[in-house]
Amino acid sequence: MHNKTSALGVKKFELDNAVILADEFSLASKPEIMEFIKSKEALKIANITKEKFYMVLGWDGTMLRAIEQTYKDNLAYLGINFWSKWFLLNEKDFVLKENEVFKKMEYPLLYVEVNDGKNKFRQVAFNEAQVKTSGWHLIDINMQVGDNSKIRLKWDWVLVVTPAWSTGYNISAGWPVLPHTSPNFIATPLLSFEPRNMKSIIFENNKEVVITNNNERWYELSVYADSTPLVEKNNHDLEIRIRKSKTAVKLLIAGSYEQIWNGKIFSEQWFEMIK
Repeated sequence: MHNKTSALGVKKFELDNAVILADEFSLASKPEIMEFIKSKEALKIANITKEKFYMVLGWDGTMLRAIEQTYKDNLAYLGINFWSKWFLLNEKDFVLKENEVFKKMEYPLLYVEVNDGKNKFRQVAFNEAQVKTSGWHLIDINMQVGDNSKIRLKWDWVLVVTPAWSTGYNISAGWPVLPHTSPNFIATPLLSFEPRNMKSIIFENNKEVVITNNNERWYELSVYADSTPLVEKNNHDLEIRIRKSKTAVKLLIAGSYEQIWNGKIFSEQWFEMIK
């Protein structure tokens, strides 16, 4: 078994058909992860399929870092949880069941493109695209979703999130949680000023979101795809296009765990409804 460290502190371990990924924080905090990597259990899981795949050990953050760094490899990801709360990983006991059948689920990525009139900057995101102010002003933008009318918005921050990340920033802002299989994205305002008290916009993921600066004001804007900056503190005319990427991420889910997996999402929705 060979190992090496990639960017952002994610270590790789080669084990038969699997490439194990674990972040340094989890390895330092959870010694049982390294014990598992060296165990017969890990070797058994590494041979659940003849196809090569990534085995991600840790928590949702580990999975997100792994996807960000390796999605171009076009391998499936089997996540195994070693923390308390998660939405993208399996429980180890279900993965280890005899004759377990694994379901491959596709998760769409966001394609984010920023045009500043001279250059185009492109990036994909598993979680969200962010458009936010870089100073003390509200962002003053025009946003259009698909063929719908363009609306003028004055907010601190705009998120366009995938179903997988509706359990992250979106839920912390008090907005909807979507089932991971939902064919939708969500545009969410944070600290909206105009229109006042505007709610999230849920739209089909075959629609494109187009955001431009308002012609009257060019306050500094920053645009991120997940944690990757496309432009920062830009006060020029920008056109931002956000749509479903042609690339999708494939997650492996233990068949006997699928009902619990889906139930976690719906329980989070119910919690938000009653709190």
